[in-house]
Amino acid sequence: MSEQTIQSRIMKDINSRKGCHAFKIVSASKAGCPDILACINGHFIGMEIKKPGEIPTPQQAHRLTQIRSSGGVSVWFDSFDSYFDWIERFIPRALFEVDDSFRELAPPTAKIIEELMI
Repeated sequence: MSEQTIQSRIMKDINSRKGCHAFKIVSASKAGCPDILACINGHFIGMEIKKPGEIPTPQQAHRLTQIRSSGGVSVWFDSFDSYFDWIERFIPRALFEVDDSFRELAPPTAKIIEELMI
């Protein structure tokens, strides 16, 4: 599945959910900006989307880290299924929790972002 197809499916899914809105960032924007920015039940989310098996570039990882350190949630996915698993766990917790515990729901690959920053 192409990166564009994954992005389109994710956008369609987010925008079909109550209390959720997402928009795609065009490539002319600031370098490393996540592909999708979303507000999900009041939480700012930056999402980088990659083709299966690919990882974010160091510049993309840096932007995701900036979002997280500013209080937002940053994640990246290389498949629709990994996104869907994450969103199904994230939304119920985002509705009722005000602490940072929902950030632990980031996909295991989020650790790679930290490693890219070294």
